[in-house]
Amino acid sequence: MRSRAVGGEVTYVVNRNINFTNVCVKRCGFCAFSRTGGKSDEGYFLPLEEILRRATEAQELGATEVCVQAGLPPNMQGSLYETIAKAIKHRHPDLHLHAFSPEEVLWGAKRSNLAIRDYLLKLKDAGVDSLPGTSAEILDNELRAQVSKGRISVEEWIHVVSTAHSLGFPTTSTMMFGFCESPRHVANHLILLRDLQKRAQESSQGGFTEFVPLGFVASEAPMWRSEPAGPEAEDAGDFATPQLPRVRPGPTGVELLRTHAVARLVFNPFLPGGIRNIQVSWVKEGFKVAQLLLACGANDLGGTLMNESISTAAGATHGQLARPKDLQNLVWSLGDPARSVAQRSTCYEIVRRFQNPAVIVGSSLSEEQGEMSHSALDVVDAKSFGSFHQLISSPDHRFASKRASKRVTTNTTTTGLGGVRGVHLARTGNARHFSSEPDCMDGCVRDPLKNQETSLSSVSRRRITYSPSFTLVPTFECFNLCTYCNFRKNITKSGDWMDEATARAKLKLHQSSGVQEILVMAGEVHPRASNRNQWVGRAESLCSLALDYGFLPHTNIGPLSRSEMSRLFALNASMGLMLETVSSLNGHGEVS
Repeated sequence: MRSRAVGGEVTYVVNRNINFTNVCVKRCGFCAFSRTGGKSDEGYFLPLEEILRRATEAQELGATEVCVQAGLPPNMQGSLYETIAKAIKHRHPDLHLHAFSPEEVLWGAKRSNLAIRDYLLKLKDAGVDSLPGTSAEILDNELRAQVSKGRISVEEWIHVVSTAHSLGFPTTSTMMFGFCESPRHVANHLILLRDLQKRAQESSQGGFTEFVPLGFVASEAPMWRSEPAGPEAEDAGDFATPQLPRVRPGPTGVELLRTHAVARLVFNPFLPGGIRNIQVSWVKEGFKVAQLLLACGANDLGGTLMNESISTAAGATHGQLARPKDLQNLVWSLGDPARSVAQRSTCYEIVRRFQNPAVIVGSSLSEEQGEMSHSALDVVDAKSFGSFHQLISSPDHRFASKRASKRVTTNTTTTGLGGVRGVHLARTGNARHFSSEPDCMDGCVRDPLKNQETSLSSVSRRRITYSPSFTLVPTFECFNLCTYCNFRKNITKSGDWMDEATARAKLKLHQSSGVQEILVMAGEVHPRASNRNQWVGRAESLCSLALDYGFLPHTNIGPLSRSEMSRLFALNASMGLMLETVSSLNGHGEVS
């Protein structure tokens, strides 16, 4: 079927991955790349200048594509993806921009208060050429809820991808397998993709350019490394991790061969819903297995990558760079004269074909045996690009320091309107403007096209702001006895704490009500109480749940220690402290 559909030619693209941040609001059980919560000290965020430097270096080394994907930072400006795309396209108009997964598109649309279609149009105007079809894993909501709570739903993934197709974006399609799924899950996933492709073809849309089966890399994945629940987990109550199905350490060799072969048959390009190209992930499977998969229906080797972070973080050991000459040798050493090799573009236009040598000596080839690549990338040391592990251990580009420099949001009460001229609905990272105001990040935003800054000081102070918000109260119990407070309840032995089911129901109710911010407020547990840690953990869980539903959390649960603040820092857009309850404020210089 492969021979009939695409002949013997094997293709690859010269590209570079730019994973600009590993900070993410989601906690997917299969993902070892993201950093948040307890691992937030390993979070990085590449500045725009570094992103552009990497894109420039890629093009100088012969790349025709940059693939831009990342985590979902909790305090992200809705305009961030658009800003990155515009900057890359302005500097490199001929570089194909393959960027932003359906999960990222959904997150960007939420942060921008835009419908998916409108947000995709913004990305298109910014220069995005095609979308990765990642964040699919297995398209089954029940399974997704077990291994990636809060992940983009099947319906949302379909909506983003089908809308992208309708707007002229070509996309890839993917499937992760070998973790918790059954053969029926795999079959349903393939059929769903085929139906989507058929719908795109019927509407004369580009649809999927390729299908990429991705074997689960287990060694560093949280759900593989997690230990069985112990006594502490039992005490977690409603916030304990749900029981996962049996986790496997990735697909077997037979599964790898069978999945690629079945995909070739399911996506028969001679039938409606067909996908012409089946891609091998050499970074997950290695070169030797990639050769076997080329004999089981696959015809494409993906990209050179240069900087591969996500599979590497999960424990893949096959490197972050495949040089063009290595990919050519991989094909030619099959020993099949019918298998030729070509460099392609992202959308499978042929850039250059290479002659297949008639004679193969041993396991290596010399340049005299065929017309091989003379790319600058062939002689580059992969170490020059740096690695994921170097990046997360380096003090450069720390996300924590980036967060620390951000604007601090404070709550004040206006007692008189005076001469206020306008009203501004404000929220860190996601605001609806009733009067014109520049977008701000880190106190100011640098326009990469104009190379200028707009300071916050230039914004009129004669303006009132507000945020549509909803309050969640983990507990009304409080050890303080403030004479002005009618909020608190007396402490009980059983504990009157909001459970996850109640919180989830409240958040779901407000998803379509215009609410953008969740205020987590609570009575205070005594600093030396045995359940103080559990009290902070409950606030953490509510903030995480709010992020999963697309809200920004603001926590105000009383004075906190530095370590307690650090726990909440990665999950909050802003924070209050109720300093009126700190008696030492009566002294001079007691609080810093």
